[in-house]
This record gives sequence, C-alpha cells and structure tokens, in this order.
Amino acid sequence: MMKLICLALISLLSFNATKSYATTRPGEIKVIDNDEDPDLRMAKFYMNEATPDYISAINQIQKVLRRNPNNTEAQELLDICNKKLEEIRIAQEKKETDDFNTACKIGTTSALASFIEKYPESKYKQQAQDRIDDYQLWSKTLVANTKDAYKKYLNDSKNQAYKAEAEQKIIDIESDEEWQNCKNALSIENIEAYLRKFPNSKNDAEAKYNLNILKGEKAFENKDYANAYEHLFLANQHKPLSGLTKKRFDETIDWYKYNEVSKSTDKNKVYSYLTSLSANSPYYDKASNLYAILLAKELNEYSLDPSYDLVLSYAKDKYTQNYVKSYIDISKEKRSKLRHQRRVAAHKRWWKENFKLGIDADIETNVNEASGSDMFYSVGVVARFGSYKHLFNLVFGVKYRWFRVMPEYDSYYNDNSSEWKIPGGAVCIPVSFRFNITDISKRSRLFLGVGGEYGAYVSDFIKDNNYMGKNYVAVWPQIGITSPHFDISMYWKIYAKSPFIKDLSEEYDELKCNNLIGLQMAIFF
Repeated sequence: MMKLICLALISLLSFNATKSYATTRPGEIKVIDNDEDPDLRMAKFYMNEATPDYISAINQIQKVLRRNPNNTEAQELLDICNKKLEEIRIAQEKKETDDFNTACKIGTTSALASFIEKYPESKYKQQAQDRIDDYQLWSKTLVANTKDAYKKYLNDSKNQAYKAEAEQKIIDIESDEEWQNCKNALSIENIEAYLRKFPNSKNDAEAKYNLNILKGEKAFENKDYANAYEHLFLANQHKPLSGLTKKRFDETIDWYKYNEVSKSTDKNKVYSYLTSLSANSPYYDKASNLYAILLAKELNEYSLDPSYDLVLSYAKDKYTQNYVKSYIDISKEKRSKLRHQRRVAAHKRWWKENFKLGIDADIETNVNEASGSDMFYSVGVVARFGSYKHLFNLVFGVKYRWFRVMPEYDSYYNDNSSEWKIPGGAVCIPVSFRFNITDISKRSRLFLGVGGEYGAYVSDFIKDNNYMGKNYVAVWPQIGITSPHFDISMYWKIYAKSPFIKDLSEEYDELKCNNLIGLQMAIFF
C-alpha cells in the first residue's frame, strides 16, 4: 500500500513537467521521464529503496519486456537485478557456511541446535544434527573412559568428529598399562623400547628420568664420568636426586669442574678453582700441578728467583717438578742472555754517547807585527772522548797542516815582491782537554780548554828552500761551544818550537811565528 501511495505522489509531482528529478539514494539522482512506461518506473522505485526489492523489480521489468522485448533500458535493468540477486545469494551462502563452522568449532549441542534453528533449510542441517548425536555419544564415552568405550565410539560414530581424540585416548591407556609393567623393571632396554613405542606420551618425562638414572649409574660404575655426568645432570633437571645417586652425581660434578678447568689456559681461572678445593679433594694436587705448569710457561728472561720458588711450591709430584724446572732453566738462560745483551747495549750506548769521530779544520794567523802575515791552516780526522753533557772532554786526532807565509821585507826574493809562499806542510797530532762549564741551550755548552800539538815536517813545496824544521811543538788555551755533532772555538797558539829555521831569516825576523790566533771547527758523526 505504501509503495502505491509513493508512486502516486511521484506521478502527481511530475504532472505539469516534461521531466523531473528524484533523489533515490544519498548523492544519487535519477532522471524520471514522465512519458516512460509505468512498470519500468515502478521497477526503478523498487531498486532504489533503502532495502532494494530486486524480485519485485524483476516482475515489473518482465511486464515491460512482454510488451516490448526490444526495450534496451528494461534489459539493462534486468541484468542489474540478476547480478545483485547473485551477489546476495553468494553472501548468504558464505554467512551460512561461516555460522556452521563457528558452531562446529564451539562443539556444543546448543550451538549446533541454534544453527539448525536459524537455517532450517540449510545444506548443513544434517551434518549439524549428526554432530549433535556424535557429541552426545562422545560425552558418554568420556564418562566411561575405558579403552573399550573409545573403540566402541570409533565403531558407532557416523561423523567421527572426535576420532583423533579417541585414538589418542586409546594410546594413552595402553601406554599407562605398559608403563606400569615397565617402570619397575630397572631395564634400560625396556624403557628405551617403551619410549620408541610411545613417543610423547604423558609418561615420557618420567620414563626419560628413570632411563637417565640407569644410564648414569652404569656409566659411573664403568668410570665413564663424562656420560655419567651428562645423564645424571638431565635426571636432576627433572627431579632432584637423592641418596647414593645424589652422592655419585656430586662426584661427577667435581670431575666435570676439574675437566673443564684442565682444558683452560687461564691461570686466574685455575687458581680460583684451586682455592675453592679442600686439601683433601682428589683434584687438589692435580689442580695445583696444573697451576704450576701455567705459571712455569709464563716464566721469561725478566723472572727472578722468588718467582721460581713460587712455581715450584705448587708442583706436587716429581713429574711436574721436573717439568717446571725445565722452564726455570730456560728462563735462567734467557735471563743470562738478556743481562749480557744489556751489558753490550750499555757499552754501545756508552761509546755512542762518549766517543765520536769527526772532521776538524782550523785556520790561524800570525800576530807578530814585525813579521809577515803568516797563515797556517789544517784539516784532518779527530775523535772526541766524552759527551758534551759531561764536565770533561778529551779531543785528539791526526791532521795535515799547511804553512803559508808572506814576508814584508825579504831580500831573498829578487823582485822585492810580497807574494804568498807555502814552503811546506807537516803531519800533526793535536790533543786538547776541555771543561764544559755551563749550558748555553738544551743541546750546547760553553767550554774552556787547553791543548798541545806535535808536528813533523813531511812536505817540501819550494825546491831547496831550507825553511822548514824537522818538527815543531805548540800549546794553546781555547774557548768555544760544544754540542752533540758540532764544535767551534777560538784559541791562542804558542809555538814552543817553531816550524821554521829561524837562522835563515834573522835579518828581518820575518819567520817568527811564536804567537798565533786561530779558529777551529769540527763536525762529529
């Protein structure tokens, strides 16, 4: 009646207009043609309701198609309605299947009965009823809780909903029966056979407990402490041991701890274990010997006699004592070599610090106003004995000295010229004593010194000159600066015995060279 009233209202509102608009769903507007077929208009109305009535819409569309089979709009609307009805059917079937599965999962008679009541025509109705019957049969079976009852269930049940549970119950009962016959037999073979036949039974933990005790006891009697510890440890994890088994387990623990420590190279770990033992422990001497060996292996060239005594104090048997002594002997030999190396190194250091070779050069000039400007110079190899840091140094060497003269009034020269002449040269041996009196910088010191030089004439540069004597002697005071690799000084040299024959030049006193000032430089390596 309401649908007819609404249709009449739509017709009334559209009476004076060619076309109007109707809102069928939120956001959706359908154009209604006042000239279209009334049955088609009614079909659209059914389709656009809040709860669409696709069956009524199809009835209206079929009226249109009976009058005009070629009406394309009617055909399109019919396809839409059929598609919607198929979607609704699929959704309803899925909901029905889900509800059935939920009821089966709950498994109670009330849940299954509610499903039948909700879906009286369901294809699952018979299955649900069978499950209700099966549940009632299973409930009676659980009350009986006998092997025969479970076998009867498996025989009588049509649905077999509790087949897996019934079979497991039968296995549990059979395992209990066999375990009662097996657990008191104290046979490793019987228990192992039981565990193979009934894996993961409710008696599994107890069976493994008994099996581990039997295997542990057997291994202990055979002095196989590794296996004894392993099996008794597993048994103790399940249930604390007691009595003789507990005592044997404690002994295997002691063995296990020593066995672990005996593999260690950590002396601190071994020492900690040793201090935890009483002197009466069967492993005390073994642990002490092990600690002695580890200490002995750490002996080296730096070890001292107290260390040797300490290591020997932990060696408890003859074998270990001899073993330790061999390491002590090696250590002493290394120590002796080290001391020798240190002495050699000290000597080398001492010589390196206190003896240096170098190249030395000097130049000196005459300060006698009555003579020519004599100039002597030399170069050679010198050695410095003593560090520049020390208070006292000794410098000595071998040098070659040139004697260069320029007479101012020498009638010997025919041309009365004043040119330089080098009459000859000599090999000389200089020796000087130095006192390093104060620091100038971190690597240099000021020194005062006194030296002497002996020279022997070896070279004649002017034929038949007869200038040079056979030898000469000179002394000098000096002041200078010394450093690790460099010396420089000034000196006043006094020739106590001149390098020249004075008789040859008495007329003008030209070859007097008793007093000279000089500059000396040396580089040390």
